[in-house]
Order: sequence, then C-alpha cells, then structure tokens
Amino acid sequence: MKQQELDILIEAFKSNLHRTFIEGVPQKIGVAAVATAIDYLRGDIKGLAPTAQEALHPTKDPKALSDPDPLGTEAMKTLGSLGVQSLNELTGYKFDNRGHILLQVNGRCADSGWATPDVRLTKLQHIMQDAGLPFQRL
Repeated sequence: MKQQELDILIEAFKSNLHRTFIEGVPQKIGVAAVATAIDYLRGDIKGLAPTAQEALHPTKDPKALSDPDPLGTEAMKTLGSLGVQSLNELTGYKFDNRGHILLQVNGRCADSGWATPDVRLTKLQHIMQDAGLPFQRL
C-alpha cells in the first residue's frame, strides 16, 4: 500500500473514530477499526479502491445470481413449508380425489399444494432416487 493510500485509510479511520465518540459507542477504537475495514471492503472510502473488489462481490456476475436448479429449489421449498427437516422423513406420495398431490411425511399425508400432473413431483422423485431413499406411490 502506498503512503497516499495509507493516509486516506487513516483519515477514514479517524472519521469513524470521531463518529463513535459523537454517538457514544463503547469500545470506540474496535468499532472504528471494523467500520473502516467494512468501508474499505465495500469500496466506500473516497480515493481508495479495494484490491479484491471482484472477489468480494461475486454476485455482480448475473450467472452467480441465477438458480442452477429452480425446479429442485421449488420442490425443496415446498418440503420446508411442510416441516420436512430431512429427506428421510418423506416416504411416499398419493393423489386425493381432486387430483392434489399428498406427500407422506413422518407417517402423515400433507397436501403439497401441487396438482397432478406436476413437474415438481417428478423432480422430487429424481432427488429421492439420487439420495438413495425410497419414495413410492402409496
């Protein structure tokens, strides 16, 4: 780090330290140091750019924001909403007389909110198969 950059960083620390005194924050030096580090990592210190900006903000890449398996995510969200904590709790499925898909969780059937045919059921069958767990029609 060059002397000019170091001077900018010291000024940012002094500014954060001054703010801790004004706001009455305990552990003033520690809080100011952490605040300065965060400001640096975010690129919020004027005249000083962080050296690892891309590594710190990988979500700027549109591919990093996309879900690699949105259908699987939807199926897992449904399981979570039903209280499933482990795939071992899920043993099978059946259809009710209205075409709704009921999932058997811990011996009880719960309405998945899906209606037959639903690609999320097929995805869930593949997930269970990949995990080596039984998942059959009841």
